[in-house]
Amino acid sequence: MQHNNQEAYEQLLGAVDQRLTVMNVQVDPKVIVTDFEVAAMQAVRATFGVSLTMQGCVYHLTQSTRKLQELGLAVAYKTDDAFRHFCRMPNGLAFLPVHDVKDGMLHLKTVMPTSAAEVVKYFDETYVTGSVRSTVRATMSTGQDFPQ
Repeated sequence: MQHNNQEAYEQLLGAVDQRLTVMNVQVDPKVIVTDFEVAAMQAVRATFGVSLTMQGCVYHLTQSTRKLQELGLAVAYKTDDAFRHFCRMPNGLAFLPVHDVKDGMLHLKTVMPTSAAEVVKYFDETYVTGSVRSTVRATMSTGQDFPQ
């Protein structure tokens, strides 16, 4: 897609829905899995309503480690086994019961190497307490998500 904004996602979803209608296929999704782009989540909600379950894709969650490059930590990730091991731990929060995710994040903050502070801050502010969490809360009625 050329643009990754809500309007572009809504146009894409609308085009798919129209094509399925032409093919006499009724669409009433119960679960939709997306990456963690806020615009995509909002477009799904606008197109299909709030009664469906939205889930974030674990593969896309694990790709958030690319943030390490932006933070200048790529060398540490490649050369320091303990640092690399820790940087993979926040992804495990996705497998905790929803009510345990905040405690899991608190635990990670107590065992993190000092060099991982920015990584943990990014993950927490993006997925646990920040922008994706608030979008997930607004768009999901049930299902696996980070705590509300």
